[in-house]
Amino acid sequence: VAEVGDGEHPIASTPGPTSIMVPASVTKIGNFAFGGNQNLREVSLPPKLTSIPEVLFHTCESLVSVKIPASVQSIGVEAFAECRSLKSIVIPEGVKSIGKVAFRDCSGLTSVTVPASVTNIGEVAFIRCSRLAKINVAKGNRAYRSVSGALYTADGTTLVEWPAGSPIADATIPDGVTNIVRYAFSDCPNLVSVAIPASVVRIGDMAFDKCPKLSCFYTDADNVDRLKSIAAANNLERVRVEERPAAQMKRKAKGAKAAY
Repeated sequence: VAEVGDGEHPIASTPGPTSIMVPASVTKIGNFAFGGNQNLREVSLPPKLTSIPEVLFHTCESLVSVKIPASVQSIGVEAFAECRSLKSIVIPEGVKSIGKVAFRDCSGLTSVTVPASVTNIGEVAFIRCSRLAKINVAKGNRAYRSVSGALYTADGTTLVEWPAGSPIADATIPDGVTNIVRYAFSDCPNLVSVAIPASVVRIGDMAFDKCPKLSCFYTDADNVDRLKSIAAANNLERVRVEERPAAQMKRKAKGAKAAY
């Protein structure tokens, strides 16, 4: 057997074994081949597989372990979406791309490291991973980096994704960031405030969607009005925009010194 077609594996969507080892002869697996199976807990993929296709393990809610071979170069869209029992996964060096929402709703996921070989990560690959506190990036990656557990482009201009399980309540976006992609902070229940530098010129649609505690954006004094306009354009009128507390304290200190 060299190929398993779309949804063709005998355990897909039916009661079946809790573990499976795909034969070494298989070089290609179709979309959703294992999707929807509620019993599957462990999978060992074949050594010559180069791609984990779209929705391969979608809604395999009991899946706790997947051995990804070093031959894999891409992980498809929603490949592991809703694998709620998956606590950690090793993405091997050699993987170049991780598809859009590849790990969506993996609510048990607590650890992940983007290898140095990855050059492209699709939109919010780890959205709603409610226990994921950090998105780690391996040393040597030239496309991405991790700052305070959040995923940024290596040049520091784009905030790609803030992990939903981050314990940080008051987030600070570094100076130099110009773009916050859409859904970047979506479903972050611990987020209360975000300090946004004047360098930010674009906040994507739904960037702060479903952040129930979010109440304030802080920024530089001369950027308050502009940030209010950006926030309003993104339907974030409910969030106050204020001058950074540190800047307020510094200004007051200067005033006090001058008065003295």
